[in-house]
Amino acid sequence: MTKFPDVVSAPAFVGSTGNTVPAGLGTTYWVDTVNGSDGDDGKSPTFNGSSGPKQTVAGVFAVLASHDVVYLNGDIREEVVAPLGVFGVKLIGNVAGQTRHSTSGGVAVDGNGVSWREPASGATTGGALLTLIEQGWEIRNILFVPKSDATAIRLKRAEDGVTPDASHARIVGCKIIGGSIATQIGIEDVGGCHHVLIAECEITTVQSGLKNTSTAIANPLRWRVERNFFYDATTHLDMPFTQSIVKDNVFDEATTNVDTSGGAGENFILDNYFSDDTGNISNANGYTGDATDVWRNFAQTGASSTVGVPA
Repeated sequence: MTKFPDVVSAPAFVGSTGNTVPAGLGTTYWVDTVNGSDGDDGKSPTFNGSSGPKQTVAGVFAVLASHDVVYLNGDIREEVVAPLGVFGVKLIGNVAGQTRHSTSGGVAVDGNGVSWREPASGATTGGALLTLIEQGWEIRNILFVPKSDATAIRLKRAEDGVTPDASHARIVGCKIIGGSIATQIGIEDVGGCHHVLIAECEITTVQSGLKNTSTAIANPLRWRVERNFFYDATTHLDMPFTQSIVKDNVFDEATTNVDTSGGAGENFILDNYFSDDTGNISNANGYTGDATDVWRNFAQTGASSTVGVPA
C-alpha cells in the first residue's frame, strides 16, 4: 500500500542580514498591521533605520518576487489578488502554535494570532479575502473571517494572462470561520486547479467549506484534503474531484457532507469520521460519489465502517 507522507513544515532560511534568504530562494518580508508602514521596505520585523515592516498585504504584494516569504502580524482588513507572474510565495501567520479562536468580531484572541477579515469599508459582493492566480503559493497559520456573501481563499485557473493557474497551492494550519452561513465559501476552486493540499485546517460556520464553482479548464485533479475539521456548514465538501484523496478528516452532519460527483472519479475517501450513519451512505444523507471512488470511513459510534460508493 502506498504511504502518503505527513505534512512537513519547510524551514525559514534567513540570511546573515536577518532579512534575506540565500540567493535564488527569495526575500523575507514582514507585515504588521499595527506598527508597520507601507513606506518602509518590509524587510525587518522592527524599525531599523529605513527598514521596517509593511502595514498591508497589498503593500507587500507590490514588491514581491517568486519564492519570497511573508510573515503576517495583526488584524488584516483587505481583499487582495496575488501578483501576476509571482510563484511559490509563503504567507505565514506569525503566531505561537496553531491559529487561535476568534472573538465575535473575528479578531484573534490574546493578541496571539493573525486574523484576516473583510475591509472596514468597500468590501466586494461575492469577493474573496485572498485570491491566488499563480502556482505554488503556501498559506499557513492564519484565521480567515469572510463576509457573509464572500469567500475566504479563492484559487483561480483560467489559463490566460490575467488568472493563469493557482494549482500546487498548500493551505495548512488555517482556520476559516463565518459569522453567517448565508453564501460564504471557505476555500473556492474556480476553473479546476490541480495538486492542491488542504491540511490541518478548521472550517466552520460557512455555507460551503470546500467548493468548486467552475470546471471551465478542468475538474480539480489530485487534491489532498487531510486531517481537517469541518463543522456547522450547509455543505462541507462539494468538489468534482478526479484522482483525489480525502483522508483523516472530521465532519459533523450537514445537508451535503461529501460530494465528489461530476469529475472523472478514482478518488479515495478514506478513514474519515462522520457524525451521521456512514453505514447507510446515500444521496439523501448528503453523500454523493463516483462509481469508481473508494470509500472506507467511520460511523458515529466509532465501531462500524463502510466500504463502497454512495448510492
